[in-house]
Formats: sequence, C-alpha cells, structure tokens
Amino acid sequence: MGIVKKQGVPGTILTYAGFGLGYVNMVLLFPNLLSEAELGLTRVLLSFSLVFQQFALFGSTSITFRFLPFFSDSETGKSRGFLSLVLLLGGIGFFTMASVLFLFQSNVAEWYTDKAPEFVNHLDLVFFISASMILFNILESFIRSNLHFVVPIFLKEVFVRILNLIAIGLYALELVNFDVFLVLFSSTYLISALWSFIYAGRKKILDFRPDFQYLRETKLFKSMMEYGAFSILSTASWMLMNNIDILMLGSLSGLESAAIYGIALYVGTVVHIPQRTISRIARPLIAKFWAENRIDDIRDIYKKTAISQTIVGGILLLMVWLNVEFIFLFLPESYRDGTWVILLIGLTRLTDMTFSLNNEILDTSKYFRANFVILVALIIMLYGFNLWLIPLYGMEGGGIATLLAFIIFNLIKYLFLKWKVGIGVFTWKNLFAFTLVLGFIGLDHVIRPDINLILSGILKSTLFVGLFVLICYRLKLSDDFSSMLKMGMKKIGLA
Repeated sequence: MGIVKKQGVPGTILTYAGFGLGYVNMVLLFPNLLSEAELGLTRVLLSFSLVFQQFALFGSTSITFRFLPFFSDSETGKSRGFLSLVLLLGGIGFFTMASVLFLFQSNVAEWYTDKAPEFVNHLDLVFFISASMILFNILESFIRSNLHFVVPIFLKEVFVRILNLIAIGLYALELVNFDVFLVLFSSTYLISALWSFIYAGRKKILDFRPDFQYLRETKLFKSMMEYGAFSILSTASWMLMNNIDILMLGSLSGLESAAIYGIALYVGTVVHIPQRTISRIARPLIAKFWAENRIDDIRDIYKKTAISQTIVGGILLLMVWLNVEFIFLFLPESYRDGTWVILLIGLTRLTDMTFSLNNEILDTSKYFRANFVILVALIIMLYGFNLWLIPLYGMEGGGIATLLAFIIFNLIKYLFLKWKVGIGVFTWKNLFAFTLVLGFIGLDHVIRPDINLILSGILKSTLFVGLFVLICYRLKLSDDFSSMLKMGMKKIGLA
C-alpha cells in the first residue's frame, strides 16, 4: 500500500481539482451557454467515441498493464521497444474499427435520425476524437506502468478540462461559432497525447526498437495476443456499461434528455473519484503482484481499499445528496428533472467502490477470460434493462438500469474471486458503513428544516457527515481512514 498511499494523495488532489474545473464547465458554463440539444450532442459524441476507441484499442492498454513488467530491463530502464508494439496494435485497431463504422454508418444514422439528427450530421468527429483518445490512452497506460502516476492523472483530469474551459470561453465571447467549438472540444485528447509523449521522452522511458529475439525466446507474443483478444471485448464492454445509458437516451428520448442525464451523471460521479485515482495506481501494482505470485499482497490491497473506499464514497455521496437543491440553483430549471438520477448514479458508484478492486484483480490475472464472459452477459442485461425501463421511466429508468446492472456485475465477480482465489472483502464493517449511508439519506427526507436553502445544506452536511465520520472513526472501521483523519486533524491543530 506504500506507493498507493504516497501517490494516491496527490493523485486524489489532482482528480478533485479536475472535478472542480469540470463542475465549472459542466454545471456553470455548458448548460447555461449551450442549448440542451447542443450539450446533448457533446455528451453523445463523447460517449460514442469512448466506446469506439475502447474497441479500437485492441486491448493494447490492458496488454501494457499486464505484460510491460516482463519487458522491463532493470539495467537500462528501457522496455525493449514495448511501446512501439502497442502503438502499432492501436493503429491497426483504429483503422479496422473505422472501416467497420464507415460500412455501417447508414445503420447508425438510422438509429439517431429521428431523435438526434444533429449527432448524425457530426458523426465524422467520432473518428477524430477516437484516434486522439487511442494515442493518449496508450501513452498514459505506458507511463503509469512505469510507475509515474501524477502527470498522467493531471493530463486526464485537469488539463483536458482546462482545454474545454478555453473552448467554451471562446464560444461565450463569440470568437468562434458552435462548429468551431466542437472542433476545439474534440481536440483536447490529441493535445494531451502530445504532452504525454514529451513527458515520456523527458523521463527517458521511450524506446521504439522492439526486441523480437526477446519475444521469441520468452514466447510472450502468443500470450499477449490471446490476452489482448479477450481484453478488447472485456474493456470495451466495461466502457459500454458506463455509456450505454447516454447512447440509448439519445436514441430513444433525444439529445435534450441526454443532456440533462449527462449533467446528473456528472454530479453523481463525484462519489467515484477516489476509486478512479486508486484504480489507476493499483492496477499496475496488482499486475506486478500477480507476476510475482504475491497473493497475500493482493488480498491486503483488496481488503484495505474496500472499506476505505466505502467510507470516503459514503461521505461524498452524503455531501452531494444533502446539497442537491443548492447545486440546481446554478442550472436552468429543466435540469431539475435529473434530481433522482443523481442519487441513483451516486448509489451505483458507492456500490462499485464497496466491491473494491475486483475488476482490476480479475483483469490482470489468469482469470481474465471469466471477466470477459461476465461483462458480455451483463452488457446484454444492461441493454435489456435500459430498453425496458427508459420508455417507462425516462432518465430515472436509465439510472435504475445502471444500478441494477452494477450490483449484479460486482456480486458475480466477488463470488468468483472468493471461489477461485480465496480472497474476499466483506466484513461487518463494510456492510455497516454502507447501511449507515443509506440511513442518513433516509433521515434527510425526514429532517427538512424550514430555513434558508444554503443554511439548511450546511447544517445537515455538518450534522450527518460529522456523525458518519465520528461513528466510522470510533468503531475503527478503517485503519487507513483513521490515520489520514488523525493526520488531517493534526495539521489544522485539532489533535
């Protein structure tokens, strides 16, 4: 846990700084400067590109996390030209998927023409955004696998949002029209990829000369391609799980619904930020532990992360939900339709955090095929849930579908790890912390002080979150959380 704790703190700070910038963009600026249809177009374009590029990566980022430790040369600090292999794989993947999308472009247009014709008119931007994402994600995974975490997190969480802020600022000042804004919006990952390339060069980890003799001697190539083949669908299915609600809302309900849901999704996802940071840091470490057969270390990081994430995620969910009315003060009135979506997405993210690093553990292990099978089955289920619930309940239906799918998804993976590896995360502490969060959310509907909205949010946040933290601390639910709390209290002179 040493590296995770050491780099997790600055990583979390950067991630929250990025969220702050994202809040300015997504809550204060985008909804007030763009129409619902225009904002919905940016959400659907981004979601479609995320899914497209995940298929087009051809498993190159997963291959990097799993196999780069086998290529690292401790004497030279190089990786035997590994980067050139995954860049080539990503390039082949992009041209393959671009050809597929080009062939079926009329089918995609048919799905969206009725409710979202603007997306059909800008479908060509998907190719540009996806190519930029592929280059950036390969470089990011390579840098992270060399155990440099902070700059990749800065680029992904902060820098991209700074570029979006510049783009929307130029549009607000009427220096560019909407079409030029879309081009600027679409260029953020390309610029981030160029910075990543320069950073990797300065760290002297770039090496474009593949060692084919080493590949032949170790017989790793076959294993890499087999792992990558399964990773294509497993990682793409994971991405599809996180974006299918936006894509289906755009097709079934229109870009306006996608815009409102996208804002609610963004606000609810604040709960998930610590897990995203820890996952980026823990994944290459877990891959290293598997390579060295250090099962006890995997068990340790799995259990400690689970309870810490449940507590931190619970605090964040309470902070968001107790102040949800205040958040909507800055949005046009129509966006209030997404209120319950925020709670549903927040509960989804908290559930995912409670189950800890099961996806990272499975995906970097010899059981990655099982992870693929679980993901494909759940994608089908999620598609069915959305197809059933969105026409009945609209945006709330999409939120319910996502929550149900993630509960089933995580439960199956937890049981599989318990069965095959003999590691688990659940104790009374996890379940108690999660139940405590639900209890405070329920109390919020009982305690409704008839006072100023801002004052009400401050009082309830102080009372409920303070009690939650105190109970977790007094019952010693998490040693890591308690130590960080003590450290924070000492710094501000309270302990």
